[in-house]
Amino acid sequence: MVFGRQLRSILPAHKSSFDPRWREIMEARDRQLELDGAVKWIYDERARPLSPLLIGSRVRVQDTSTLLWDKEGVVVNVGKYRSYRVKFASGSVLWRNRRHLRPLITDNEPAPPPSGTAYKTDNDGDIGDDPAPDPDAAHQQAVPPAPSIPRRSGRIHKPNVRFTV
Repeated sequence: MVFGRQLRSILPAHKSSFDPRWREIMEARDRQLELDGAVKWIYDERARPLSPLLIGSRVRVQDTSTLLWDKEGVVVNVGKYRSYRVKFASGSVLWRNRRHLRPLITDNEPAPPPSGTAYKTDNDGDIGDDPAPDPDAAHQQAVPPAPSIPRRSGRIHKPNVRFTV
């Protein structure tokens, strides 16, 4: 104790009783935990979980070398940790991570409902609990929206000045 050495005992000690070098190490560890928490919060702010795919669903597969979504396949097996076994038209079967797969929606298949929409069904199969639909609302929904015209900037463009020789 006289020379500043830590005694070996089973009694708990406050971190202020340690050598200054060890206190700095513990404070740096605490700061690193705070930084790691801040980085995780920033990442989680924009990250969204990908919905799981079902067996038999058609998917578009990203080529890992060219980063193009140029292959199509069918999910034949679901593995652990978001991995899926995909069978291609050529007959080859490969494991791919979920982030390299996108569900393929064709004109024949109906689009899946958005993940935030939940529908309640009665025993008769009716959707929702509305007693009677409003005829005016149905008429307003039946009218398709007018095609939007692309918005153009109102900025006046100056002609390019070219030097002639």
